[in-house]
Parts: sequence; C-alpha cells; structure tokens
Amino acid sequence: LDAMESIDEAIAAAEADPSLSVPALERCLVRWLREAGIGSEALRSLRLAARGNPLRLVRTIKYANLFYLGSNDEEETADHQKAIWELEAALNRFLLVAESLGDQVLSATEAQCAQWDYYLIETIGNQMPAAEAPVDTLTSSAVLVNPEVPTVPAGEWAVRYGIARAIESLRLPYRFTSDFRVNVAGGLAAFDLVVPSATSMAKTQWPDQSFGWVDVPEGERIAQANRYAMRLAIMVAAIAFYQSSLVNQVNVAVRPVVDKSEVAGAGSEFPHEADSQRTISVTFERAAFCTNGAYRQAALGDPEPFFLWFGAQIGCTGITSPLEDDRLAPAWRMLAPEVSDRLLSDQAKAALGINEISELGVNYDAARRRIAEHLADGIVQAENTTERIKLVSAVKDEATDPLVEAGCTRLMIALTDGSIDATDQNIIVNIFLGEDELIVALTKAQALAQDDPDAAITILTDAIAVADLTSAFSDNGGALSRCFDSYASRLLYNLARRDGLLPQDAGKPVQLVADSLYFCCLEAVKLLERSFDRTEDALRFGKRCIGLAPMSGPGYLQTARAYMLVGDMDHTVATINEYLRIAVLSHEIAVAYYQLAYAEWKAGRVRVAIAAYLKSMSTSPAVYDQSKIELEELLRESKSELIPPDEIDDVLAGGDIRVAPSDELLDQLLEASKVVVDTELFVVARSALSAYCQFRPDDAVVNVLRSLGD
Repeated sequence: LDAMESIDEAIAAAEADPSLSVPALERCLVRWLREAGIGSEALRSLRLAARGNPLRLVRTIKYANLFYLGSNDEEETADHQKAIWELEAALNRFLLVAESLGDQVLSATEAQCAQWDYYLIETIGNQMPAAEAPVDTLTSSAVLVNPEVPTVPAGEWAVRYGIARAIESLRLPYRFTSDFRVNVAGGLAAFDLVVPSATSMAKTQWPDQSFGWVDVPEGERIAQANRYAMRLAIMVAAIAFYQSSLVNQVNVAVRPVVDKSEVAGAGSEFPHEADSQRTISVTFERAAFCTNGAYRQAALGDPEPFFLWFGAQIGCTGITSPLEDDRLAPAWRMLAPEVSDRLLSDQAKAALGINEISELGVNYDAARRRIAEHLADGIVQAENTTERIKLVSAVKDEATDPLVEAGCTRLMIALTDGSIDATDQNIIVNIFLGEDELIVALTKAQALAQDDPDAAITILTDAIAVADLTSAFSDNGGALSRCFDSYASRLLYNLARRDGLLPQDAGKPVQLVADSLYFCCLEAVKLLERSFDRTEDALRFGKRCIGLAPMSGPGYLQTARAYMLVGDMDHTVATINEYLRIAVLSHEIAVAYYQLAYAEWKAGRVRVAIAAYLKSMSTSPAVYDQSKIELEELLRESKSELIPPDEIDDVLAGGDIRVAPSDELLDQLLEASKVVVDTELFVVARSALSAYCQFRPDDAVVNVLRSLGD
C-alpha cells in the first residue's frame, strides 16, 4: 500500500514541476489507483488489517505474467476482497494498456489510453481457444503419415491440467477465481466462478468524441460487470470443450466477489451482495455451444441472449453449485486403494512400480474398518438384539481373515451381554477392531516417562518383544512389515523398490502393519538416548524404526540424535543424509538440516554447517528461531560470513550433503501423480500432489489438486 501511494505522490510531484512531462498512461494509473481507494480513508481498515501481515505483490511470470495482489493472512483481509481486487486491477489495466500501445506508450494521450482500457475489458473473449477443434483431435504427425491411426482422447490429468493452465494463462484486466471438476469419461465439466462485482468496474471513462473523463453511471457499471461475468463463463466452457472431445456438457455457476461484511443470504448455497450484481447458472451443450461459432459471437458481443437460449438462471438466489453434481464424483474415485478392487492397466503398474492396487495402501486395517462401519450401520438400524447378532454372525460365517472372525466374536459377546450402546457406531467399530496393546503400552510409558523413565522403558521393550513374536510385525521370508505416513510416501517407496534403491526390500511382498509398533520404538529411542550406558539399545530401536517406516523422517532423525548425543557426528550426518534422499515433507527437512548443521559444526566443517542452518531456515519455520540463534553463535565463534542464498545448495553438495527434496524425487512424484489421476485414484493423487506442491507451488498443478475435491 505504501508503494502504491508513492506512485500517486511521485506523479503529483512531477505534474507540479513545469520542466517535467508525465506520460498519459501514468496519469491513468494514478486515476485507477485512486478509484480503487489509494490515498483515501476507505483503505484505512485494510491498512490496519494488513499490519504485521502485509499484502504481497507478485508477477505470475510462468503463466499470465500479470500482477497478483494477495495477503499473507486471508482471514485478516476477508473484509477487503473487493479493494484488493480493484488495486490489482489498476496495476494490470496499466500493464495491458502499456503492452497494447507498444512503442507509442510515451506519446499516447489519455483518451487513447482510456479507449484501449475499455477495449481490453470488452474483448477478453479473444483469448478463447477453438472449442469446436479439441486438442485431442487435432491432426498429429502420426495421422499425417498414416490417416488410419486413431486419435487418443485426453485423460483426466491432461484435461484437468490443460484447463488449469489455460485459466492461469488468461491475461485479464480484472481477476476471477475458478474451482472446477471434471469427469472425462462421463463427458462432463463444471465450474464455480467468482468474478468482479459491479462496484469494481471502471468508475470513469473517456468515450469517443469526448473532451475528458466522465463518470460511468451505476447501471452501466452493472451491465459491464454482467457482460464480463458471462464472457468468463463462456471462456471457461470453451477451454473445457477444447481440452477433450469427450467433454460434451459444461455447467457453470457465477457469483460476485464479496467482502465478509457484505455477505447476505447465509442460508443459500451462494451468499450474495445487496447490489444488482447477478448470480448466474448455465449448462452449455457442446453442439449448440459451437454451432456456427455461436459462443465466439456471444463472447465478443452481447452475451445475454446466448445465455437465455441455454435457459440460464440469471439473478437467482440459492443456486446449487455445479460442483455438487454426483456425476463428477463416482464412488470409485473416493475409495482408498486398500479397499478398492479396481484393476490397473499394465502401463499404470509399470509406472507405479506395483502389481496390484492394494500395493498403494497405507492403512493396515482399512478393510476391517470398512467391514466394521458396514456392521455398525446395520446394527444401529436393527430393531432388536437378535437381528443385530444375526447380522454379525452372517459376516463371521463368510470371513476368511482370522482378525475379522475375532472382531465378530467380540461384537456378538458385547451385544449379547448388553455391555455396549447399540446406537453408538463409534463404540461398535472400536469393539470390532479390538484394543491395540501397543497403543496401551505407549500411553502408559508416556505417562511414566517423566517420573520413572526406567519403568517406561521396561513397558515399551516388553510390548515390543511380544509384538516381535508375531509374524505380523517381523520381517521374515514371506513378507516385509512396513508402515507409511502418507500415500505419497508409499508411492515413492514403490518407485524406489522398482528402481533398485532399496535392495534389501527388492522382490519381497509387503504387509502393512499398525504404526503403533513404530511409535513404541520411537518413544524407546527418546527414553534410552538419555542413558549413555544404553546407547546400543537406543540405536537398535532407532534402526528398527527406519526398517519399519523407511520413508518416514522421525525414525531417521531420532536415530541421528542418538548418535549425536554420544558424539558420533559422522554417523549422525550419514543417517540424516540417508533420510534426505527420500525426504518430501518441508518441516521434517527443516529439522533434518538443523540437526545436520549442529553435527557439521561440531565436526569442524563450518561452511557446510552455515549452509545447513540457512537451508533449514529457508525450508520451513519449524526450527527457524533456534537455527537463527545457533547460526549467529557459529558466525561469531568462527568469524565467518553468511553464504549467499544462491550458493547454499552448492556448498551442501560440495560437502557431500544431499539437497532435499531432490529434483529427481519431485519429478517422480509429479509423474506418479499423473498416473494416479488418470487411474482416478484421487485419494492417492491428493496426497502426492500436496507433497509436490510444497516445493513446486505451480499454480496450474495446485488447481489440478483442488479439482480432485476434498
């Protein structure tokens, strides 16, 4: 806000100097900023809201190459969305007009600048792709050589990414936001748009044949906002139709941006403003949309007749969001791989390093939990105890898993003796699944840890020893017992096995186990590391953690800490370095570099230690304050200088320290994400893309992630 106000002040000072000449476009910029509220009391509350959480201004260079004005705290500025959008629009209108004027930008008059501005606002439809010529049917080199080669329709990833990229690439004077969903095979796409309100439209214009600026009547600003909104709806529909020949219907809902204080109609699907800005809902069918270029004529002229032709709802309240259409969320898309019986293509299996969809699972009891929830639904609806027991007995008779049989037995006993509330589904599920003795031991140990650590250690080691006697928790010739903290981790584990990076795990089947054993081992390391005479035990449990969860950071970091506390800095560094090879969580990576920095410092490798502290601080705020304190001490002690940001990774690599996450790992994660999106395993895809976007927050990929639903 200070910077934008300084523009106003600089132009005012220049205009007051008779020796200077201010370009007309710069005078227009000041006018547009003032119309947006710069220099007025209207923005006082925004300035107060932004204090401590300043607005940020960036250029979206990769896509539209326009300005984006956002807030570091969306809650703090929720009551100022219109003002933020208007300020951003002033900058982008200036930028787009400047580009349109080209070499004449310095000599242009205010009238020319204003008329270009109006033209650019009214002709946004020029940026639409050819909806009637979908990208997956365009003539390819293969078809030119052999016309008999069939074209292959785009899959879910290609369509979603194509839509997201096209929307991000639009060069618009006024921002809009878009949430979308797609079902390519079902031929359907849907958009929920938030567009500028009528109050955001230009407040003054310089019409043809006019001798100066004139105020724009409120009715005309409302009409312009409506045209802009309808054109955006047409544009996103054209983008969707262009991405795939299979998409035959596009549903669009449009609503104006609102400030929090202006929201009304809280009971409706779309809260609305008190002014005349309209809410729109429309369904476009491909054939009618494209016939004789109808959509293009509508986007470049008056779009309202086009909308009425499609039976659009205009100016209605309580419109249902098109994203809620059940056709966009087939049940199989939301199924976890642990309970899905879908078949994978050979191509998908090879790309993901698996043979069956279950090899993407992370929840060891997912199948049993699903049975328990199904039983709970039936038990709650049953009229008496006899019917309830009959339901459970039927499941037990068909069970092939001993754990399912045992769960049914526990449930029947509880129902018979009346010891449970048969209307409480959570209790029913918990009884069916049974008590986890390792969790019980962990809870007891944590309660005793402060006052009687020896007793806590005994409880943990006894529980771990009992678990190790069962095949479910120990690696043997038949299967590897493993647990994972996310689907992204499981994906990367499978790819590492495929590529020979985990030779100890290669070729062996994996059985999922409860992570309670992992947490017991982790807690044992924490307790044992305090006792210098039991270092070997601490390291043994630490290595067990790494074996159980080879893709999870805490095991590596706790083991590294155990080495550090006995002064073995080389093994500390080696353990952390091994973790950095597979690391994808920013907060864990920050902790890893923090620990590594201390170890390198104490080992006398000062420059690498400085780089590691800086890497930790720039990755995540997880240990920022402590890293800063220790780094300052290191710099004073060693009389060293800070390392420039662009040299940090090189210094780490030069010290044989891995830079995490590696480009190769992120590339793998993205490629795997594409496959699981095309396979419609959205639960897995959301995890993988979330991990990817921590380090490569690509706007288009983020929008693909959002398109996968909650």
